[in-house]
Amino acid sequence: MTAEVRLGSIERLDVEEAFVGVTRRRVDGAKCTLLFYAFASGAAHGLHSHAEEQGMVVTSGSCQLHLGSSTRTATVGDYCVIPPDVEHGITAGESGVELTVIIAPRRTTEYEVRPLPAADESCVAARNSL
Repeated sequence: MTAEVRLGSIERLDVEEAFVGVTRRRVDGAKCTLLFYAFASGAAHGLHSHAEEQGMVVTSGSCQLHLGSSTRTATVGDYCVIPPDVEHGITAGESGVELTVIIAPRRTTEYEVRPLPAADESCVAARNSL
């Protein structure tokens, strides 16, 4: 089987509102999913875990990464690799945050999203779709 090379512009990908104040663009490969997130100031992606490994890079702004029982600040150029089944979430900093995320293997299932500690419920959806 020969893999197909795809080349494109992130700006031309469909934009979806993942959560209040959070948009994303998505590309699925044969074995991974690429996601490009943009968070408005203070917007959040609630606590969740999934079977896939997740790598991410902060490309603009800053955020609070909620990782298991700890919270860390990440700024431009910082990266994080999250093993499968580790609970995590994100709250954007004052100037918002943009993230490039790689999910491997490719995301094919849904996962439950729970509120962040002391988070505004309006920033957290009950379920995240593929």
